[in-house]
Amino acid sequence: MKEISMETYNNGRRQILMALASLAGGLFLPDTGRAAPQAQEAHHMLVVFYSHTGNTRTIARHIQALTGCDLLDLEPVTPYPRDYDTVVSQAKKEKQQGFLPPLKNPLDMVSRYDVILVGSPSWWGTFAGPVRTLLSTAALDGKTLIPFITHEGSGLGSAPADLRRLCPAAKTGEGLAIRGSRVDGARQQVESWLRKAGLLPA
Repeated sequence: MKEISMETYNNGRRQILMALASLAGGLFLPDTGRAAPQAQEAHHMLVVFYSHTGNTRTIARHIQALTGCDLLDLEPVTPYPRDYDTVVSQAKKEKQQGFLPPLKNPLDMVSRYDVILVGSPSWWGTFAGPVRTLLSTAALDGKTLIPFITHEGSGLGSAPADLRRLCPAAKTGEGLAIRGSRVDGARQQVESWLRKAGLLPA
Protein backbone atom coordinates (compact mmCIF):
# COMPACT_ATOMS: atom_id res chain seq x y z
CA MET A 1 0.00 0.00 0.00
CA LYS A 2 1.48 3.33 -1.01
CA GLU A 3 1.98 6.24 1.36
CA ILE A 4 -1.12 8.37 1.71
CA SER A 5 -1.84 11.98 2.53
CA MET A 6 -5.15 13.05 3.99
CA GLU A 7 -6.03 15.11 0.93
CA THR A 8 -5.80 12.14 -1.40
CA TYR A 9 -6.97 9.30 0.80
CA ASN A 10 -9.11 7.00 -1.32
CA ASN A 11 -11.98 5.43 0.61
CA GLY A 12 -13.12 3.30 -2.30
CA ARG A 13 -9.71 1.70 -2.80
CA ARG A 14 -9.43 0.85 0.87
CA GLN A 15 -12.91 -0.69 0.92
CA ILE A 16 -11.99 -2.89 -2.04
CA LEU A 17 -8.81 -4.08 -0.29
CA MET A 18 -10.74 -4.85 2.88
CA ALA A 19 -13.31 -6.81 0.87
CA LEU A 20 -10.53 -8.84 -0.72
CA ALA A 21 -9.04 -9.43 2.70
CA SER A 22 -12.30 -10.77 4.08
CA LEU A 23 -12.59 -13.19 1.17
CA ALA A 24 -9.02 -14.43 1.36
CA GLY A 25 -8.55 -14.37 5.13
CA GLY A 26 -5.95 -11.59 5.23
CA LEU A 27 -5.21 -8.11 4.03
CA PHE A 28 -3.35 -8.20 0.71
CA LEU A 29 -0.45 -5.97 -0.15
CA PRO A 30 -1.18 -4.48 -3.58
CA ASP A 31 2.44 -4.58 -4.68
CA THR A 32 2.93 -8.29 -4.00
CA GLY A 33 -0.43 -10.03 -3.66
CA ARG A 34 0.86 -11.56 -0.41
CA ALA A 35 -1.10 -11.48 2.81
CA ALA A 36 0.34 -9.07 5.35
CA PRO A 37 1.28 -10.37 8.83
CA GLN A 38 -1.86 -10.57 10.93
CA ALA A 39 -0.90 -10.36 14.60
CA GLN A 40 -2.75 -7.04 14.45
CA GLU A 41 -4.79 -6.64 11.26
CA ALA A 42 -3.05 -4.12 9.05
CA HIS A 43 -6.20 -2.22 8.16
CA HIS A 44 -6.61 -1.40 11.86
CA MET A 45 -3.09 0.04 12.08
CA LEU A 46 -1.80 3.45 11.08
CA VAL A 47 1.67 4.92 11.19
CA VAL A 48 1.41 8.68 11.54
CA PHE A 49 4.63 10.67 11.59
CA TYR A 50 6.44 13.90 10.93
CA SER A 51 9.86 13.78 9.30
CA HIS A 52 12.09 16.81 8.81
CA THR A 53 15.21 15.20 7.34
CA GLY A 54 13.77 11.88 6.15
CA ASN A 55 15.01 9.70 9.02
CA THR A 56 11.63 9.23 10.66
CA ARG A 57 10.04 8.58 7.28
CA THR A 58 12.55 5.76 6.71
CA ILE A 59 11.47 4.06 9.95
CA ALA A 60 7.81 4.56 9.04
CA ARG A 61 8.41 2.81 5.72
CA HIS A 62 10.21 -0.07 7.46
CA ILE A 63 7.07 -0.52 9.57
CA GLN A 64 4.81 -0.36 6.52
CA ALA A 65 6.93 -2.91 4.66
CA LEU A 66 6.71 -5.32 7.61
CA THR A 67 3.01 -4.89 8.45
CA GLY A 68 1.20 -3.53 5.38
CA CYS A 69 -0.30 -0.73 7.46
CA ASP A 70 -1.22 2.73 6.19
CA LEU A 71 1.04 5.78 6.48
CA LEU A 72 0.10 9.37 7.23
CA ASP A 73 2.88 11.92 6.71
CA LEU A 74 2.03 15.06 8.70
CA GLU A 75 2.52 18.30 6.77
CA PRO A 76 2.62 21.63 8.61
CA VAL A 77 0.90 24.51 6.83
CA THR A 78 4.15 26.46 7.08
CA PRO A 79 7.13 24.20 6.35
CA TYR A 80 10.00 24.27 8.78
CA PRO A 81 13.30 25.86 7.68
CA ARG A 82 15.89 23.48 6.29
CA ASP A 83 18.78 25.22 8.04
CA TYR A 84 19.69 23.23 11.16
CA ASP A 85 20.35 26.12 13.55
CA THR A 86 17.20 27.93 12.46
CA VAL A 87 14.91 24.95 12.94
CA VAL A 88 16.50 24.12 16.32
CA SER A 89 15.80 27.65 17.50
CA GLN A 90 12.23 27.58 16.19
CA ALA A 91 11.53 24.19 17.77
CA LYS A 92 12.79 25.43 21.15
CA LYS A 93 10.53 28.49 21.00
CA GLU A 94 7.50 26.40 20.00
CA LYS A 95 8.06 24.00 22.88
CA GLN A 96 8.46 26.82 25.40
CA GLN A 97 5.33 28.58 24.18
CA GLY A 98 3.24 25.44 23.75
CA PHE A 99 2.66 26.38 20.12
CA LEU A 100 0.85 23.79 17.99
CA PRO A 101 1.64 24.35 14.30
CA PRO A 102 -1.43 24.03 12.04
CA LEU A 103 -1.42 21.01 9.74
CA LYS A 104 -2.50 20.62 6.13
CA ASN A 105 -3.83 17.17 6.99
CA PRO A 106 -7.38 16.84 8.29
CA LEU A 107 -7.16 14.33 11.13
CA ASP A 108 -10.65 12.83 11.20
CA MET A 109 -9.55 9.60 9.50
CA VAL A 110 -7.26 8.78 12.42
CA SER A 111 -10.33 7.68 14.39
CA ARG A 112 -10.77 4.70 12.02
CA TYR A 113 -7.70 2.93 13.39
CA ASP A 114 -7.29 0.92 16.59
CA VAL A 115 -3.49 0.98 16.82
CA ILE A 116 -1.53 4.10 15.88
CA LEU A 117 2.26 4.20 15.77
CA VAL A 118 3.38 7.79 16.27
CA GLY A 119 6.74 8.79 14.80
CA SER A 120 8.80 11.94 15.24
CA PRO A 121 12.32 13.27 15.31
CA SER A 122 13.45 14.18 18.81
CA TRP A 123 13.21 17.96 19.09
CA TRP A 124 14.41 19.19 22.46
CA GLY A 125 13.85 15.74 23.92
CA THR A 126 10.26 15.23 22.80
CA PHE A 127 7.89 15.16 19.82
CA ALA A 128 8.22 17.70 17.03
CA GLY A 129 5.53 20.37 16.81
CA PRO A 130 3.38 18.71 14.11
CA VAL A 131 3.15 15.53 16.18
CA ARG A 132 2.17 17.50 19.28
CA THR A 133 -0.60 19.07 17.18
CA LEU A 134 -1.84 15.59 16.29
CA LEU A 135 -1.72 14.34 19.87
CA SER A 136 -3.45 17.46 21.19
CA THR A 137 -6.28 17.70 18.64
CA ALA A 138 -7.08 14.29 17.10
CA ALA A 139 -9.73 11.95 18.52
CA LEU A 140 -7.44 9.41 20.19
CA ASP A 141 -9.41 8.29 23.24
CA GLY A 142 -9.33 4.51 23.57
CA LYS A 143 -6.68 4.08 20.88
CA THR A 144 -3.41 2.23 21.42
CA LEU A 145 -0.58 4.69 20.78
CA ILE A 146 3.03 3.52 20.38
CA PRO A 147 5.80 6.09 19.85
CA PHE A 148 8.96 5.82 17.78
CA ILE A 149 11.64 8.49 17.81
CA THR A 150 14.68 9.19 15.66
CA HIS A 151 17.44 11.01 17.47
CA GLU A 152 21.16 11.65 17.76
CA GLY A 153 21.68 10.88 21.42
CA SER A 154 18.55 11.82 23.38
CA GLY A 155 16.75 8.49 22.96
CA LEU A 156 13.02 8.58 23.68
CA GLY A 157 13.51 11.54 25.99
CA SER A 158 10.24 12.70 27.52
CA ALA A 159 8.15 11.47 24.56
CA PRO A 160 6.50 8.53 26.42
CA ALA A 161 5.55 10.74 29.37
CA ASP A 162 4.34 13.51 27.06
CA LEU A 163 2.26 10.98 25.12
CA ARG A 164 0.51 9.89 28.31
CA ARG A 165 0.01 13.51 29.38
CA LEU A 166 -1.44 14.65 26.04
CA CYS A 167 -3.58 11.52 25.53
CA PRO A 168 -4.64 10.38 29.02
CA ALA A 169 -7.59 8.37 27.71
CA ALA A 170 -5.47 6.36 25.26
CA LYS A 171 -3.50 3.19 25.90
CA THR A 172 0.23 3.44 25.28
CA GLY A 173 2.86 0.90 24.30
CA GLU A 174 6.62 0.66 24.65
CA GLY A 175 8.41 3.07 22.34
CA LEU A 176 11.36 2.65 20.01
CA ALA A 177 14.30 5.05 19.70
CA ILE A 178 16.71 4.79 16.76
CA ARG A 179 19.66 7.03 15.93
CA GLY A 180 19.11 8.96 12.74
CA SER A 181 22.45 7.82 11.38
CA ARG A 182 21.34 4.18 11.63
CA VAL A 183 17.82 4.23 10.17
CA ASP A 184 18.69 2.62 6.84
CA GLY A 185 19.94 -0.53 8.54
CA ALA A 186 17.33 -0.59 11.30
CA ARG A 187 14.76 -2.91 9.74
CA GLN A 188 15.67 -5.89 11.94
CA GLN A 189 15.49 -3.72 15.06
CA VAL A 190 12.09 -2.43 13.96
CA GLU A 191 10.88 -5.97 13.30
CA SER A 192 11.94 -7.13 16.78
CA TRP A 193 10.14 -4.18 18.35
CA LEU A 194 6.95 -4.90 16.40
CA ARG A 195 7.03 -8.56 17.45
CA LYS A 196 7.51 -7.60 21.09
CA ALA A 197 4.54 -5.25 20.80
CA GLY A 198 2.38 -8.03 19.35
CA LEU A 199 2.07 -6.30 15.99
CA LEU A 200 3.76 -9.14 14.11
CA PRO A 201 3.42 -12.89 14.63
CA ALA A 202 5.82 -14.21 17.26
